[in-house]
Amino acid sequence: MMRLFLFSAVLALVRAQNGIVLFDGVEAFLESPNYPNSYDNNLDIVATIVGPVGSRLSLSAETFSIERGYDTLTLLEGSTVLGVFSGSDGPQDVRSEGNQVSVRFQTDSSATSSGFRIRITQPHVPQKVSHNVTQHETIFFDGVEAFFQSPNFPYNYNDSLDITTTIVGPVGSRLSFSAEAFSTERSYDTLTLLEGSQVLGVFSGADGPQDVRSEGNQVTARFQSDFSATFPGFRIRITQPTDGGSGGTTTQESHDAKAMRLRSLIRVAA
Repeated sequence: MMRLFLFSAVLALVRAQNGIVLFDGVEAFLESPNYPNSYDNNLDIVATIVGPVGSRLSLSAETFSIERGYDTLTLLEGSTVLGVFSGSDGPQDVRSEGNQVSVRFQTDSSATSSGFRIRITQPHVPQKVSHNVTQHETIFFDGVEAFFQSPNFPYNYNDSLDITTTIVGPVGSRLSFSAEAFSTERSYDTLTLLEGSQVLGVFSGADGPQDVRSEGNQVTARFQSDFSATFPGFRIRITQPTDGGSGGTTTQESHDAKAMRLRSLIRVAA
């Protein structure tokens, strides 16, 4: 079980409007700044909760008390508003369709109250070991082993694809990518691995990635195919390097890294 605390420094929030919280799929709690004491005025905090791939999220208020009509908590899934809550009317089993929900807490310049404590769970947890990349999305990698595959693998993928997928591992970890199978149209259909703006590799033909490693815990994979010939595609194994490197793999190291990376938005305590 973990508790997620929204940080109350307004200047820091301006610099970090898009904090990501990795939810392990068991149970978590989201609390307003200073809870159960009064939150501050003039807050505008946004945090995105990311659950395991294939999961949904359920958010329910255990307590909820904010200034009615002026201080609001908004839950969003992409551009879809799941609910706007104020006063003593907090969310009750508000469910997402996918594994990501953004939470925005806004307060005005006048009265404050004790805030909220919201429980995060999964309505159900379908498990996926292999993930077929068919759309723009984020894959949550639990740090053990996972696979991602081209559309229709081991059958031929489609023409004219341009798919971008972000793989997010545990905070403080690194990622390693190795192709177990790789067959695309050489020079025309490509898989590109990026870490931020840095290109880790561009792969085509029969030459897939082999132990391509990131420095951090997020890698973007972009698969592009042209309008002509297609091939069976690829199956890529994702693991964590075990030779030390940058970032830690122990529980405490991961917690410390999370606290450092999200300190302007989130404070994490066991």
